[in-house]
Amino acid sequence: MRNHTALKAFLIVLGLTALFAGYLYIQPMRPANAAECFRDYSKYLKFSPDDPEKILVYTEYAGDYKEDGYYVTVQNTSEKYWCGVLELKDEAGNSVYAEEYVNFGPGEVKAFHLTPSSGISGYKTSRNKFYRFTYKMPEVMPDESNDQNGAGDYAWMNLLYKEGECTPERLKEYASYIFAKKILEGNEVLDGYCYDRASVQYTEEDGIRYPLRDSAVYVIVFDAENKSAKIVDSSANMEVLEEFSLK
Repeated sequence: MRNHTALKAFLIVLGLTALFAGYLYIQPMRPANAAECFRDYSKYLKFSPDDPEKILVYTEYAGDYKEDGYYVTVQNTSEKYWCGVLELKDEAGNSVYAEEYVNFGPGEVKAFHLTPSSGISGYKTSRNKFYRFTYKMPEVMPDESNDQNGAGDYAWMNLLYKEGECTPERLKEYASYIFAKKILEGNEVLDGYCYDRASVQYTEEDGIRYPLRDSAVYVIVFDAENKSAKIVDSSANMEVLEEFSLK
């Protein structure tokens, strides 16, 4: 009888341990450079299995010689955030490169240059986990692009709205959404210059057109530390129209 009771207790502990391990496994992963408020937004990532083959890797020679290395492009073709380890292998099956990805976004693309000691003939992913981003998407989404300063660093976003849709209320919805998204990705939240298609003006550089910031209708200024943002009227001497919390 005593042995039966001990076995029952052991099985209960084993079951609880398995449940706790499963709970930990599905919890959102934290990027290495995540903001302090990451935990506040992690509830918007829901574990949702998907096909690891939706993580695609393309390689091409960077030049005519082996020492020129390779250009590597990683693409997430799923509609979910991906966490996992990417490994590039040579013809003998040896690993020549490995990197852990945490909250690699839906449709996100990463490109880099690599010069391994041997060639690249294949890749594999492991420890794959997928998460749905459940934060409510704004009814109106702008065309988004990042723009660079004189040093070549991405320093602000360009947000291009259809005529009549660039309003403070629309910008508040977008600000809350993009803030949550960037925090979960572990990325910096850049201020957004907001344009109306009917009035935006462009400058051209190397054949590429960029919106002129002077033609922005509003600017979204983020304060990541205090989880707040301001809507600024760029045509009225940068007057602050509204300041609000980001939740």
